[in-house]
Amino acid sequence: MGLETYANPFQVSPVHAYGIPYACTGDAWKGFGYVSSPISSACQSLFAMRGASPVGSYANALGTTAPRGDDILAQLFAKTYDRRVLQSQNAPPTTNPQVFGSLDGVDSSHDLSIAANLRAPQIFSLNPRTCQAPVNGRNCSLGEENNLTVNGRNATMSNYDRSADDSPDEDRDQSGFPDPIIGLVSLPVRLQFFAAADDNKMPIRQVRIDWGDGRLIVNEDQKGLYKNRKPYCSPADSGTRVAVGLCGTAPNQLSSMTCKTHDDCPWARPNSNDPVYRCYGATSNVDQNASTDYQFARFGNASRACVQRPFTFIKDYTCSLVDVNAQARPTWVVPVRDLENPDAQTILRGQYGLNDNSLVCVFRPRVQVKDNWGWCNGVDANGNPLPQGLYDYSYTPTSFGLDECATGSNSAWTSYRGQVIVIPTR
Repeated sequence: MGLETYANPFQVSPVHAYGIPYACTGDAWKGFGYVSSPISSACQSLFAMRGASPVGSYANALGTTAPRGDDILAQLFAKTYDRRVLQSQNAPPTTNPQVFGSLDGVDSSHDLSIAANLRAPQIFSLNPRTCQAPVNGRNCSLGEENNLTVNGRNATMSNYDRSADDSPDEDRDQSGFPDPIIGLVSLPVRLQFFAAADDNKMPIRQVRIDWGDGRLIVNEDQKGLYKNRKPYCSPADSGTRVAVGLCGTAPNQLSSMTCKTHDDCPWARPNSNDPVYRCYGATSNVDQNASTDYQFARFGNASRACVQRPFTFIKDYTCSLVDVNAQARPTWVVPVRDLENPDAQTILRGQYGLNDNSLVCVFRPRVQVKDNWGWCNGVDANGNPLPQGLYDYSYTPTSFGLDECATGSNSAWTSYRGQVIVIPTR
């Protein structure tokens, strides 16, 4: 922990007894750092030693107000899980924890994150054009922010392959709506997405998957240590040189997602609500624009903190007569007339012989990613991503169980923009 900055542990003798920092007996403190009286001996704080040599220069930097020890720790650590206070001036040299009083931990990660404008974990779908088949040696790149990819589809009207006629890749029948995902009785699905935590709040600690079928949420109570998943990672673990770009909507509005060229970043149709991204680096060239906010390498892009591939989860969706005929109908069983996508209604009527009242199973997977500080991705009432996300208050004593990232919250997720439809046995 280094030298005590506000230590005053009372102890008569011996000098090296329990409660006296070893630094108090070193050469740096001799003659002025250790004071004695008939009732106690104490190691003076650095604050009291301003101007004294050889530690005076450090003490001078403390200013004119004596700092509190917990304030100093708060500058180093966002959360303190427990604090112990010596309860007796004459505590014996023992490790007995009863001589200490326990105080609640201090959670500054909420206020620090807000004040520093740190972002929540960001989630992006995949670009089907570059991820299904390599394009000119490019890595699998980004689709849209706040979206997921299911079986290679994003349920959007985007022109991923940059065709000259600006035709959407997922509207092959030219119905004006994304082509639906439809299965009969069962359907295996592959859920994929890129995700990254803020450089200051790494690593990713939890990745939850709610498949929307009423079953257990994947990793609901399971935490781990996950690397960021990005299109590109820096080839080196050290150094200050910017080796990969960052996608952003402006030079001072950069995301956590990496790129090498502008084409690696999300690209939306003109009539889409999705923002247009460009690739930014330290200097400007044909493939990247310059950003003064990105002049040095970032740890979140280093190979020891980053993997050049998306998260991938596999699931078999099923739909049976038991589901559709249940007396208490599950929320994922709906009539054809209530489907969001008109193209899906047309296909189910024409190709599968269903009618408006026919019941089908409809699933919409969703994802929650939580960082090391307890922040997760989230959306507002309109489904737009919250830049700073939501907070779980996991170590805030006054929260009384408040958890904005609770699995029961509809705001603490990023959902697939489309629907996965499974027809039961007929």
